[in-house]
Amino acid sequence: MSSRLSVEIDRLESLLRDLRRVEMGTLRASDLGDALPTLEGYSLSIGHVSCLEGIAFGHPKLPDGERIVTSQIYAFLECDGQLFGRTKNRWYRLNSIEDRGGRV
Repeated sequence: MSSRLSVEIDRLESLLRDLRRVEMGTLRASDLGDALPTLEGYSLSIGHVSCLEGIAFGHPKLPDGERIVTSQIYAFLECDGQLFGRTKNRWYRLNSIEDRGGRV
């Protein structure tokens, strides 16, 4: 098995574990930790798949303040007064939704 395929399988297995915990209601904000990237001024975006776009802070691979479009969005979690979004690749803490003329 190629290492590229192994990486993709690991990523999808992690996503599946998270989705199962969201469905069961067992995932809490404290489980996600403080090191999550944050999106400011985020909005739900639709291209070939639904995703998020916003200004990233604390992303492990991108500079702070850069406007990004995420991988596909799979789930939202609201707990402890915070909103989170699980994309194919990672969790994001979601702050300050962008008003896009009634589109959310």
